[in-house]
Amino acid sequence: EAASAGSNGHAAAEEAAAKAAREAAERQAAEEEAAAEEARRKAKLKDDTASMLKALDGQMEARERRKREERVEDERRARKQREETAAFKQEKERQRQEARARAMRQQQLLAEQVEERRLARMREQDMTPLEQSLNRGLLLSVLEEKKRGR
Repeated sequence: EAASAGSNGHAAAEEAAAKAAREAAERQAAEEEAAAEEARRKAKLKDDTASMLKALDGQMEARERRKREERVEDERRARKQREETAAFKQEKERQRQEARARAMRQQQLLAEQVEERRLARMREQDMTPLEQSLNRGLLLSVLEEKKRGR
């Protein structure tokens, strides 16, 4: 019986050792699974972070591109406005010069008419009374013909 009890005790000890080894192996497997899960979680977090950073970079690039496009458009608009302003000023100056030229031509014509009248008066003063009346008569008949449309 003692041998049987010793062998039972030995078997129980082996069984306890096997149970402890199984439990240790299960704990080890659970720890390894937990470590693997933690590694997967960290990898996913790293991937998510990289994706978010990539998306933010894309948004920032798009914003910078829009700002550049807006700057280019603003510069184009400003250039067009400057060109229109310059064209407007040139047109105003051209109109001013034309008006000045017209005024000078009118002044010249007026001066010529005044000079013609002065010369006519001087010629008339040199004429005898008969020549003056004949001249006036000719002028009156010329004016009447013009009025009648001849």
